[in-house]
Amino acid sequence: MASHSHKHSSGRKLHKDWRAWLALLLMLVAIITYVLTLDDSIIPR
Repeated sequence: MASHSHKHSSGRKLHKDWRAWLALLLMLVAIITYVLTLDDSIIPR
């Protein structure tokens, strides 16, 4: 059997990348802003 080396560096490195955290934070802010600004008093016709 051939030995296979499993490299998981890309997955483990992702959570340490500041750009991944920034993207996650921006998505959460966008979702929270969307949910909080919903106006249920306006009924579509």
